Amino acid sequence: MSQVETNGLHLEVDISAPQQQSSPIPVLMIMGLGMQLTAWPAELVDGLLAQGRVVIRFDNRDIGLSTKRAEWGRPNLWVASVKHAMGLPEPALRKRIAVGVHRSVHPLGVARQMVAIVACGDRSALLTRITAPTTIIHGRSDPLIPVAAAEDLGRKIPGSQVTIIDGMGHDLPPAVIPALLDAMRDTFARGER
Repeated sequence: MSQVETNGLHLEVDISAPQQQSSPIPVLMIMGLGMQLTAWPAELVDGLLAQGRVVIRFDNRDIGLSTKRAEWGRPNLWVASVKHAMGLPEPALRKRIAVGVHRSVHPLGVARQMVAIVACGDRSALLTRITAPTTIIHGRSDPLIPVAAAEDLGRKIPGSQVTIIDGMGHDLPPAVIPALLDAMRDTFARGER
């Protein structure tokens, strides 16, 4: 692991590369709010490496070993989720995450065009403009986000595929890793064609 400096921030980054790289396109894995890069299951990272992928993981701003700023305050995830559910704006939190991700990938040698982060507001209209092969992976047992949300997202992104995994909730237990890796491999292959 190492630190990458971007826009006055230091982000903790882990770049794992396989012995034989099958594609120059890396997999950028962005963990959810409040979680460190180490929360990605080792089985998932190892599976991507076995597919010949370079895997980039990082700690978001204010998390883990990345820069923390007291003036930003501590995100209140409960309040943010309630605001999101009610359709209320929560611009400061989303914008900080979006800007941090967008700026962090460039120093890693990843073209900024490869990562699209949209902060704030209703993004539904923008979804129709996505042209990259897209797979929405969702757990049928997710207690936080209903399966209908994944299906709705799939209808809004042209040509996308929706993969609903039985037995998966809002986490990544070892039993679902093979299904995730299969779906990711198929999506990457569509993108490389």
